Amino acid sequence: MVATARMNSIPLDFLFSDNKGVNCLEIAAQRAESRFSSRCVMYLMQDIEKAQKQKQSNVMSRMRELQANNNELNMMNEELTKRDTELKKKWLRKFKDRENEIKEENRKHKIEVQKLKEQIEKKNSQGPYNEKVTELEDMVTKLEIEKQDMKKELEQVQECLKNTTKEAKTMKKQAQGRIRQISEILRETAREFGVENDFESDTNVKDLEDQITTLKTINSDLETISKKYDQMTSCCICEEKYESTGERSPVKLRCSHIICGFCANSWLTQKGNKASCPQCRETYRAGDIRAVNLNSDF
Repeated sequence: MVATARMNSIPLDFLFSDNKGVNCLEIAAQRAESRFSSRCVMYLMQDIEKAQKQKQSNVMSRMRELQANNNELNMMNEELTKRDTELKKKWLRKFKDRENEIKEENRKHKIEVQKLKEQIEKKNSQGPYNEKVTELEDMVTKLEIEKQDMKKELEQVQECLKNTTKEAKTMKKQAQGRIRQISEILRETAREFGVENDFESDTNVKDLEDQITTLKTINSDLETISKKYDQMTSCCICEEKYESTGERSPVKLRCSHIICGFCANSWLTQKGNKASCPQCRETYRAGDIRAVNLNSDF
């Protein structure tokens, strides 16, 4: 109450002005403004500090994310490096294995080449034997060619003989008919002169002479055919007669040429995979040798 009384006793001019005549309200306003500005600056500084903290937090979060990505990339790189190393080792093993296989194959090839060289040298050392074999092969070929020529000649003779036989039968029939006519005329004439028996005797003698001449010609042709048939029924290599059974029985090769079974099998045993027909040189195997029936295949 004393203070209030004292304030009430202060003049207004003194309340609103200082001793220098400055208005106290203005000072109060300035002080209030100053306190407001300080408060704003304080809030602003807090906002800036908060923003910096947020920014720093974001940066740290991004750095952690980048660090995690970097760790993942490092792990992937290590995995790829590991796989690359394994692949290199794997292909290196395969290369080594293949290299060893090639070396082994080369070694085998060298052995085979050496064996072939030895075989060639052995064959060269048997030169006279090889020359004899070549000579025999040439002889077989020549004999086969002669056989083919004789076969063609025989076919021509058979065809000619067939035609000649046909013509001879026709001429014989014509001659027999003419003889019968002449004989009838002569018999009638002979009756008139009483010489029938003598004529008939002369006619019979003439017929017998003609038959003998014809039989001689036929016998000669049969001998020629028999010789050629003997050649056809003999092996062109060993010249032995074919047999119905046994090792000398005829066989047909893949090329249809015929030789005896003994020669075919002996030639196959001697030549192996290089065995060939002595006539046309076509190769044959054991399965190509087929038996021939003498009664139906000739």
